[in-house]
Amino acid sequence: MNGPGKPDPGDQFVTFPVLRNYSSIPNPLDRWRAYHLTDYVIEQVSAGGWVPSDTVRIYVLAGLKALVVRESDKDTMPRNYPFYMTADDLFSRVEGVGSRLLPGDSLFVEYDSRFGYPSKISFFTSRITDADMSIYTWNIRQIVNPYTPAPNAQGE
Repeated sequence: MNGPGKPDPGDQFVTFPVLRNYSSIPNPLDRWRAYHLTDYVIEQVSAGGWVPSDTVRIYVLAGLKALVVRESDKDTMPRNYPFYMTADDLFSRVEGVGSRLLPGDSLFVEYDSRFGYPSKISFFTSRITDADMSIYTWNIRQIVNPYTPAPNAQGE
């Protein structure tokens, strides 16, 4: 069964707002690392000329993507899709793209003021048609029962 009314696979996880606050740490990566979050859920949408723009919830266990749920119809999505990113993946993406910018390219990054992860990444290159891309990330919550098996944790 697909669509509205379908059970949400993410309901197997108990989540809780993160109460700690390290927003006084000025460096975004250092701020993110101060939380020591390895089990969390975060919402994300990717948009661009050739990127599907569905809002997803990414469930991260032990620092790895364990479950991706499309918000619109509660379908699980392949975890290996390259635009579903953990907070650490977002930092890597910023570093990777930033190190390869050429004249005419642009990269804009906005960091979450409390947690430090990249909350908005926008990239444009004039070398490839429709290569502009943006990733928006928000609403992080800690998973407090991280060892629950996710329905798409095995295989892809």
